[in-house]
Formats: sequence, structure tokens, C-alpha cells
Amino acid sequence: MGSPACLVSGKNLFIQEATSPLQLLVIVAIMAVMIIGAYLAKRFPSLRKYPLKLAIPIAIVAIGIVLATTYISIRPGLSYGAWLNGTVLQVRFYQDDIVSVNICKSNISLVDTSEALSKLSIRTNGLSDPLSGIHMGYYRARGGDKAYVLVLAKKSAKALVIGSEKGYIIVALPCSQEMYKELTQARSTLCTKQLAPTWAPYPRRG
Repeated sequence: MGSPACLVSGKNLFIQEATSPLQLLVIVAIMAVMIIGAYLAKRFPSLRKYPLKLAIPIAIVAIGIVLATTYISIRPGLSYGAWLNGTVLQVRFYQDDIVSVNICKSNISLVDTSEALSKLSIRTNGLSDPLSGIHMGYYRARGGDKAYVLVLAKKSAKALVIGSEKGYIIVALPCSQEMYKELTQARSTLCTKQLAPTWAPYPRRG
């Protein structure tokens, strides 16, 4: 039997975010500005000093920047999520960033995804798209603690929350509930001689 893991393809994440209504809205807005600009340049001779032939390249570059920003946040060639190696839980949650904690020195809980997100205060570095439901990156909990977040809100009603000396790790993927069971079992087997510190089961109220 392999080590417990709860992973999602970076490619699928990238496609989900690239086709998000928010992303599509930005692309449509760029195209609309270019079309309006071309119309106005034809309508008003004084505006013809701006070459119309540049409209399409500019639009392509602008759309490319939007997609490149998504690519920087989500690497299609990687997998995101949590995996257990002995007593060390590793989570790739943003770009190529991985946070590692010892499950024997952490609290592990399963809560509603909406509840976990409500305990977050600000995003310090990362991606948050309420229309696609993807939230990933570095956050602060309402109590001021660091939070490492990987949430697919539209695909997972439950979030795995780990409280440790590094802060909080929040993982909400379709496999989070099963991963919670695996981690609970692993703790009962591997952590009998180690005590977990006193941490709130999820980000405390501000």
C-alpha cells in the first residue's frame, strides 16, 4: 500500500482557472476595448494617428499577459495537494512552493470549506478567484497566524485543516475527506509516543 496522498493535476487547475468566468470577462473586456478603439479611429480622423494594425498584436499581448499570470501561479506540469512521507506531511499549494509539517506535532481537523475560508483575513501572495472557486497561496488567519491555502471551493465541501508551529495549512480538494481519514489513522499508528501541541483545530476567530 502506498503513502497516503491527495493530489490534483496542475494542468486541470490551470484549465479551470484559465476558463474561469473572471478570466473570460477580462479577455472579453480587452477585445471590446480594441474593437471600440478601431471603430473610433475610423469614425474620427484625428484618431487615425494610432495605427489600427497594432490593435490585434496589442490584444494578443494583453491576453498573453493574463494567461501568463495564471501560468505563474499554477504550473500545469506539477501536481498540487498533500502527501504523507512517514510522519511528515508535505503540501504543494502555490506555484512550486511546498510546506512540510510533522503530523505528530500538529492538530488535524475536517471542517466545512466555507468555514475554513471565513477564518482567513488577507491574502499576502497568491491567487483568489471566487468565480472559479480556486484559492491558493499565502494568507493570514484572522488571529494573525500564517496560512498556506489550496482550496477548490466548488469541488470540495470539506477542507482538511492542519494547525502547526508554522501556522495553518488548509487543503480543500475532492479527496480531502479521504485524506483526513488516512492522516487520522497514520497519527494513531505512528504518533503514540509524541504529543501534539495545543493548537486551534482551524483558524481562530479574530
